[in-house]
Amino acid sequence: MEQLPTELIELILASGRLTIQDVLNFSTTCSNYRNVVCNSNFVWKHKFMQKWPQFLPLFSKEFSEWFKETIFIYELSKRTHAMLSTMSERFYKKSELSNCDMGEWALLMDEMPRIYHYVAFDLMTIIHCDEPIRSFQVVPVE
Repeated sequence: MEQLPTELIELILASGRLTIQDVLNFSTTCSNYRNVVCNSNFVWKHKFMQKWPQFLPLFSKEFSEWFKETIFIYELSKRTHAMLSTMSERFYKKSELSNCDMGEWALLMDEMPRIYHYVAFDLMTIIHCDEPIRSFQVVPVE
């Protein structure tokens, strides 16, 4: 089978109908497609705009690391969830948290200016999640 032009592949992948996961799954089909996906600023800028349009004002017009930024947001979300999971056991009996208790979060926020916006979005997504909270998994039973 002859190859489609890269520009056409990029247009298809940038479509609003495909999710980031769809694009990543497509990249696993062959090394050529992996190269197209990993090196296409066009695709990743569109995927970023589709998923997080509220973050676009945080970037200059010259910004070109959309794939790396997308991966960074997903990795940051994993870190945020891991930090939250340790908070319940450490702070379950505290009614107030001190600055010292929040030191881990302060260090995270200092890594780069955009992190605050990403973490705030992630936390709001958790708060507004439609899935029921399984409190017996979150709060240890004594």
